[in-house]
Amino acid sequence: ATEEWPAVPELRRIWFRMLDALTERLADSIRRDRAAGLARPGADPDALAASLIWGTERVFHIAMVGRHPTLTGQEALLEPLLQLYVWTIYGRSTAAAP
Repeated sequence: ATEEWPAVPELRRIWFRMLDALTERLADSIRRDRAAGLARPGADPDALAASLIWGTERVFHIAMVGRHPTLTGQEALLEPLLQLYVWTIYGRSTAAAP
């Protein structure tokens, strides 16, 4: 899907619908956690969530096609992505995550 969505209209609609749903859920979580004082203030939650989700989509794509020596599979991606999300949203390391 990550390779073909630009060229296949129906796949593109499905892919965007799926990533839009993930983005919406993450943005809602950011809003809730900010309101509860758990997440730090910052960028618009919708833009922040979209940036994280689409960035993650590209990282998974690069890992799948083997274009980077350290992005070699799920295990290699888990900690860096977790750290990216937790630091970006909560402003602390994964060791201090809620």
